[in-house]
Amino acid sequence: MENPEIATLEQPVKIEINNRGITIGLPANPSQGDRRFPLTPEAVHILVNDYGFKVLMEKGAGHEIHYNDYAYSSHGATITDRTTSLGADIVIVAAQLSSVDIKSMRRNATLWTVVKPALIGRTMLEALNRQAITTLSLTALSQQNGHKPIADLLAEVDGRATIAVAAGHLADGVHGKGILLGGVAGITPCEVVVIGAGTAGIAASRSALGLGAMVRLFDDDACRLRNALGQLSGAVIGSSMHRKVYLSALQSADVIINTFDGDKENNNARVNSDEISQLKKGVILFDLGYPVCETFPSLPVMDLSPATETLPVLSQRICFINPGSAVPRTSAMALSNALVPILQNLAISSDHTFMDAVRMNPFLSSGLVTFGGKLISREASVATGLKWVDPSIYLHLS
Repeated sequence: MENPEIATLEQPVKIEINNRGITIGLPANPSQGDRRFPLTPEAVHILVNDYGFKVLMEKGAGHEIHYNDYAYSSHGATITDRTTSLGADIVIVAAQLSSVDIKSMRRNATLWTVVKPALIGRTMLEALNRQAITTLSLTALSQQNGHKPIADLLAEVDGRATIAVAAGHLADGVHGKGILLGGVAGITPCEVVVIGAGTAGIAASRSALGLGAMVRLFDDDACRLRNALGQLSGAVIGSSMHRKVYLSALQSADVIINTFDGDKENNNARVNSDEISQLKKGVILFDLGYPVCETFPSLPVMDLSPATETLPVLSQRICFINPGSAVPRTSAMALSNALVPILQNLAISSDHTFMDAVRMNPFLSSGLVTFGGKLISREASVATGLKWVDPSIYLHLS
């Protein structure tokens, strides 16, 4: 009888790392651009020390999320200049790149961006194609069930950030009203109207409820609304987009948050200038959709991406956009959580190049905007008027 203490065991198979010293470039965002940053020092540590990547970070690039260069270099990043960081095999950025930046990229390199395909401008796309750059929009990555994990993650950050920003503005005694979002005993809480019962809408509603606000959630999709109300334990008031009910809720709201994109579902949510005039003075409005502030077309827009030390005077109505940039470190941690597993899979894959990995992986191919110098995103084509190539054909023939 075999002794269990000396039983023969299967030998573990060693995982081979085949990235062959792939470089990842982390250039800084423009001074007036998106403040979100793709990787934290902890994420860099994993990629460098566990999976053999070489991270080239532009000096000062982590400033917006309050990490200095030493925080990154001590975890394995190489601090360098902008040109060198742009010359990496994979360049990861949150903001748009200029044509000058793209010229600094290596031909046939890969750009990973947080920018949605429809928001990548014509000039940038043309520059990317001239350099034969393969562009991956992280927010367009889609699973087989239709979920967009990175887009949903950033939408959750955006939704929660709207309430954090709104609460701060309302409580400001100089520029705001000097009131609490949730009120106290004997004082009616503020009213928050959330338009759209998706990921961002649920996140905003949950945060507002947590601070004690009264929340009304509007959506014309009954299934989506039912799901949201279930997640929120029935604590919000849910309603379809009945025009009179909707406008009445807007008129008494202290905070209004639109999460719809500017397509068919947004038509019922749109508010004209006459209806805007009926809203409270100092109401705080956010638009998380695209095109920006199409729901409130008559309002001035304030982008929360550029850093600013002065708050607007909220005696007038203003539409805020890009709330996720107001909490850039949280956004960076969320992006790192999503990006590290993707890069890990590339590192342990038997594929020789990123191009090969894209052809084999439907998840990666779902986010492609350009591929080897060809525009293959229909969404980007519609937005810019540039011709596109059907990716299902191009990927198989390349």
